[in-house]
Amino acid sequence: MTAALVAALIVIVQTATGAVWWRVVRGPSVPVLEALGMGMAVGTATATVSGVLLFGLVPGDLAWMVPSLVTVVALPFLVRREPGLLRRWHPTRWAPALLALVTGLVLGLASIAVNLRNYPLTSDGIISTYHQDMPFFEALSTSMATLGPHDSIFMSGADIRYHWFAYAWSGQIAETAGTAPFVMLTRVLPVVALLGSILLAVAWTQRLTRGFWAPTIAVLLIVFGGYVGASYGTLLNFDSPSQAFVTVWMLGLSMVLLTALGRRGRSRRALLGMLLFVAVLGAATTGGKVNSAVVVVAGAVLVALVAVGRREPWRVRAVVAVLVLVAATAVTYVAYLAGSAERGGLGLGSLLNKASSVQGLNPTDSSWGIVVGTVILAVAVLPRWAGVAWLLAAPRWRWQPLTIFSVGAAVTGIAALLLFSGGLNDSWFVLSASAPLSVASAVGVSRAVRATSPSRGWRPSRAVLLAVAGAWSSPSSWWCCGVRGLIGHRPCDGRARSSPSAARSWWAGSCPVAPDRP
Repeated sequence: MTAALVAALIVIVQTATGAVWWRVVRGPSVPVLEALGMGMAVGTATATVSGVLLFGLVPGDLAWMVPSLVTVVALPFLVRREPGLLRRWHPTRWAPALLALVTGLVLGLASIAVNLRNYPLTSDGIISTYHQDMPFFEALSTSMATLGPHDSIFMSGADIRYHWFAYAWSGQIAETAGTAPFVMLTRVLPVVALLGSILLAVAWTQRLTRGFWAPTIAVLLIVFGGYVGASYGTLLNFDSPSQAFVTVWMLGLSMVLLTALGRRGRSRRALLGMLLFVAVLGAATTGGKVNSAVVVVAGAVLVALVAVGRREPWRVRAVVAVLVLVAATAVTYVAYLAGSAERGGLGLGSLLNKASSVQGLNPTDSSWGIVVGTVILAVAVLPRWAGVAWLLAAPRWRWQPLTIFSVGAAVTGIAALLLFSGGLNDSWFVLSASAPLSVASAVGVSRAVRATSPSRGWRPSRAVLLAVAGAWSSPSSWWCCGVRGLIGHRPCDGRARSSPSAARSWWAGSCPVAPDRP
């Protein structure tokens, strides 16, 4: 129990470290939730990178503490320079934020509690419920914390070519706090990933829209969302600690990138601070889950290309931010990942071992069946991102950095799903893209509702009310009176709305309509 409390205290220290520097760079008028979310992303990332780079140079196992020690020393000077650093806060819309936080925490913690049954810490016999990769992850964490990045617990004198930064963070805290095996990976890390993802989703969404339900939609898509009719679509994957934890770094990186592009009139020092965050979070994301970094880089490159092509006033910042991001990811990849004997099992252009085959989505085992199954899986992903369609359709939002970034991330994820094969490894790209796209989709939905209502508020329009009333009476009425009515088809026969034949017609794909009238 004492070790777990020490581990929690270390996480708090890292979060406070990141929050201080985020407020220094972003300005003291920052909402509390944004400071906490970015503090967790930046604090854990800087601690991990520091522990990796300074291993062997700092006595003991305290290399991760260097950023926090620097912050403690610099804090009095920072407060003297900006007296409002510790006491001035931007007002937060607490009602929608609390709803999103409570919803996400309840669902997320319940999911963690259910999964903990498979990971008991003690047993009188053999534990068979552990995922087969978890012992490897635990050994990897121990190796990084005790031997460093240039030696391996699996093979003496060799480094590990694997995306291991999330496990390095886990191992560093476990070594300092003295926690028992698997405590960090199965207890602490999932909770930290949950908290960080929720805080970032709420803060980012509230910055982009005032819609009451938008933060809750974003949180649901990240914490509890998946694919329609397909499996393995959960971002906070309990059996993949790296995927869950890197979601925090990836959300933070995406938010920093798009924030840097909007810093008109800010000082050059503030922009340099943003670029430093881009470099640190880019390195952490690459070392934590390289497919997540690929998605972010693709989105950022598209933003820069569009900015240059359209001669946007922020094009120079976009190009500079992309160059910093590409440099950070490339250096991290070459230094710690390139040269691996196992490339994730990815094949290019092969129909063997596709994600759709693993999930049983192929109608037949033939080549065309695998192609159709892959398309079905791609279609199953798209409803999660549906709100981005409104951002594309709205002239005011079409060329905004968020929309362009979302398109780049989405196209990259879908392209990887269609072109690569590798069991489930080919679906990691599209899953990673779902983290920032969940926020963008929630913003798009919020903007769509506000734009289509008569008063541009949250009061639903007559068309929406008719659609909801039809849905309440029967599924067929939702399709006929709601959707088909909106697109100009014939109205429904009111007598058929709740009849058994109407339900049968809905399942069969038809719609009971009134006869044509002259």
